[in-house]
Amino acid sequence: MEEYLIQGYSQISILECVTKKPVLYFPEAHVANIQVESNSRIGSGGKQNLDLIGWNTEGDGQFVILSPIFSMKFLEIAAGSEIKERSHIFMEMETQMIENNEIILVNIPAENKEIKVYQLNSSGKLILDEIDIANINENTLELNGNHSGWALIFYYIEDTVELLDIGKFVNKGYYSVIGNFEIYNNVSAEKEILRFEFPKVLINNSFNVKLMNNRNPEEVYMLQCQALLEEEINKSLLRIIRRVEG
Repeated sequence: MEEYLIQGYSQISILECVTKKPVLYFPEAHVANIQVESNSRIGSGGKQNLDLIGWNTEGDGQFVILSPIFSMKFLEIAAGSEIKERSHIFMEMETQMIENNEIILVNIPAENKEIKVYQLNSSGKLILDEIDIANINENTLELNGNHSGWALIFYYIEDTVELLDIGKFVNKGYYSVIGNFEIYNNVSAEKEILRFEFPKVLINNSFNVKLMNNRNPEEVYMLQCQALLEEEINKSLLRIIRRVEG
């Protein structure tokens, strides 16, 4: 009987179920049973305290993919929405210091769109009076009166963006999830790869802003998944595969 040690993260890919076209790749991720979601953390150096893959009979096919990184494509899949790349006018917000009764913005405001400037108190947190604008020269605002300190500015810019409307869910069909992690033979000290596959997966549309809005570097991003029976391959929910050298 061979025995193995396991170290490191899983590598995971999400593919379209029918075409097997890859849509997401995670170089560092975990798959765990849904019950660990509330206390999931990823650490380092073998201290992450998570199953590389997790399963139990009470899970009803539900699992989460846990990753320390995310992308716009990740959010598209998680939210069940379509990313659109297009020219778009949107509101920008800046805080800038007033110098010589002028404010220099990071961007050039869109033409014929309203710009609002508000004085902030010395802490930069309390909004005081609105400030009138005397002149606009590209990204420089010249102010009426005599002002100094911090200002809060709202204005519109036009740019090419990736636009994701959360809530307009799109049925993207089913996915397959494949992954692997390294195992080390205790006897031969040789490295091998243990593979796993969820042949048919439904990704539950969900979006948790708290995970994106904290400063804890150990937090993770989650895709909530439902493994489904695949009739064509012996009704498997999850397959574990190890190559036998011979």
